[in-house]
Amino acid sequence: MYQKITIKFLVGALLLIMSGTELFAQTKRIVFRPAATSATVTGRLGKGMERTFVLGARAGQRLSARVSSDGCIQFMDGGERAGYKTRAGSNYITIANLCGTGSSAFRLMVSIL
Repeated sequence: MYQKITIKFLVGALLLIMSGTELFAQTKRIVFRPAATSATVTGRLGKGMERTFVLGARAGQRLSARVSSDGCIQFMDGGERAGYKTRAGSNYITIANLCGTGSSAFRLMVSIL
């Protein structure tokens, strides 16, 4: 009986670790250089893939972001620009490859004022 419980526990723990690794792989922290108000991130996204970026801010700052690519990489609302007032702590930006073709390169520019 204990052997069955141990195996179930190990399988559950392995699944939890694997799902956490996948989430971590798709989330990237943006860190600004000292005294900088903007940062640029580049990369590639496969078709149908999305990536979330997290960055720290104070409450009430203005976050502006622009993504450039071959037209496939866009923010979740379907646009190439996004902006909002930040909240204290972690703030998130998600982009996605909305084209039905292969992977696409992107350049994400983010600023906080």
